[in-house]
Amino acid sequence: MRHAFHGPKRHALRRHTFKRHSAAFIVLALAFSTLAFTGAFTGEARAAGDGRKGPGLVVVELYTSQSCSSCPPADKFLGELAKRKDILALSMHVDYWNALGWRDPWSSADVTARQRRYMRSLGARYVSTPQAIIGGESYAVGSNRPAVFRLIEKARRAQRARVQPIVTMPVPGRLTVTLPDVKLAAPATVWFVAFDDRHTARITAGENTGATITYTNVVRALRPIGTWTGKARSFEIDISKEREAGFGNCAILVQAGGSGPILGAVSLPLLPAVH
Repeated sequence: MRHAFHGPKRHALRRHTFKRHSAAFIVLALAFSTLAFTGAFTGEARAAGDGRKGPGLVVVELYTSQSCSSCPPADKFLGELAKRKDILALSMHVDYWNALGWRDPWSSADVTARQRRYMRSLGARYVSTPQAIIGGESYAVGSNRPAVFRLIEKARRAQRARVQPIVTMPVPGRLTVTLPDVKLAAPATVWFVAFDDRHTARITAGENTGATITYTNVVRALRPIGTWTGKARSFEIDISKEREAGFGNCAILVQAGGSGPILGAVSLPLLPAVH
């Protein structure tokens, strides 16, 4: 069963009114050549390429929910994509299906708001799960492997402004993101995303009752940190709350407007590696 969410009316939450359409949300992101950490630990950015000509990192954002019976195949597929070094896969859990008898513990109103912005920018009528967007410009069913692979390649071929930020940790709990001087068609938003590597959940109510599902790169926090006009500048990010919460990783996304094409992205550990 596929589910689509048309609005806040209660009758829209009844099972016989659902139409779940799926789309995978994939965001194009380009690689960065340099990432240095100083302070508490040293880590490496996960990116593809070196900022010159060639394929960049493709970020796949899957909008999903533990209350969505159509989502498990897409969740599994995202886990497979996450193993590729040229892809940053992010599991985005929405909160609008929490009334179906099971509350997704990783659901977030911020994630739902992000999905709605994408749908408005793409001219879609409603949000749905499992849903996605590729490069901030196109979307497909999250479990439709051929469509997702096709859009990944389309995003890879797209020509976008190259961005090479330098990310440093001058002191524990604080990141500095430095962006170069680049000609942009319009201002871009710099996003901070915190996520965990993996979670496995045993679901005891709702549409997925009895299922045990593994989720990959579960987004736990999402916030804009500033607007970039293309002029060289640095952004300071306080990540102390995310580190104290134990979130394992983070990503920096540079996105045209706030819900347009992704111009650059990098992922890195939030916490020091445990030896």
